[in-house]
Amino acid sequence: MTFGNFFAYKFYMKSIIYLFALFCAVLFCIFQNKIFAQERPKRFPSATRNIEDLYRYVHEKMKHNQYYVNEWSFNHFKQDWWDKSQNYGVEAYHYSFVGENEPVLRVATLQILKEKMLYQYEFLYTQEGHLCLVIEKQKDTTKFPYRELKVFFDKRKCVNLFLDKDIIPHNNTGYNDKIGALQELGEDYYQKFQRQVEDIRN
Repeated sequence: MTFGNFFAYKFYMKSIIYLFALFCAVLFCIFQNKIFAQERPKRFPSATRNIEDLYRYVHEKMKHNQYYVNEWSFNHFKQDWWDKSQNYGVEAYHYSFVGENEPVLRVATLQILKEKMLYQYEFLYTQEGHLCLVIEKQKDTTKFPYRELKVFFDKRKCVNLFLDKDIIPHNNTGYNDKIGALQELGEDYYQKFQRQVEDIRN
């Protein structure tokens, strides 16, 4: 074998080895991407997963009474009103303190008994005070086709919507009014909590 042929053969072998290594690297990346795709279901934004993790974390602390709780109710003993209807409601605010005694609201709950029908609402807030989850529960089959509704928010935009166990596209315009009303309600209760804290301090 001449020197030229030896050099060509050596270059050829290096090229084969390089191409084989490149092929293995490509296969590894494809395999990793498939695993990642299996771990992140389609139409399930990462923001939703983060909010669900926060919800579980906050509820674990609530379970062990690690938050302060303020409650307010009307018609506390559920007595019949003048028209024989039974209207009842209770609000609860679960919060902690951070920094310079700054109250941080984590969950606000609302229960309303109206015409013997119970409606339940739960509002979850981030550490910065942004509404990130609204849960509505009721058994009013005459008005609503669902028993539980969940709306996930990120930067004040709906990123996921669940009706019972069904995922509804967040851009489904058929629920825009409902989403807007629940978002406004959750933000109103956050502001109400802030006003209550200011009144107590003053």
